[in-house]
Amino acid sequence: MAITNCKKHGRVHFTEICPHAAEHIGRGSYGSFHYIHMWPSGVLVCDECLHKYGFTPFKDHPGLPKPDQTWFEIEVDDRLWGEYYEAYKRFKGRKICCDECIAAARVSQAQH
Repeated sequence: MAITNCKKHGRVHFTEICPHAAEHIGRGSYGSFHYIHMWPSGVLVCDECLHKYGFTPFKDHPGLPKPDQTWFEIEVDDRLWGEYYEAYKRFKGRKICCDECIAAARVSQAQH
């Protein structure tokens, strides 16, 4: 499990996010982002970064676990891992963000 030490929430799981998502979440808002669930943590990207870095094939891919599934419940083939890894290597400017901060931004957006 990917862990960080958030100044606000302490020791928590994190997600790697694109710089555009980081700006929104830093302001307490949540945009139109896409979560790609890969082990040990997923990536959260905006529309621009989804296409720019090649994550489009992984959006809603049936071969990947859903956010509520564990990796033990499915089997990901090696070709898919390889393709994801190539996209991930191109993912520049990524930041880590506490999952609690992401959740707070989602709640704030939902309330507005």
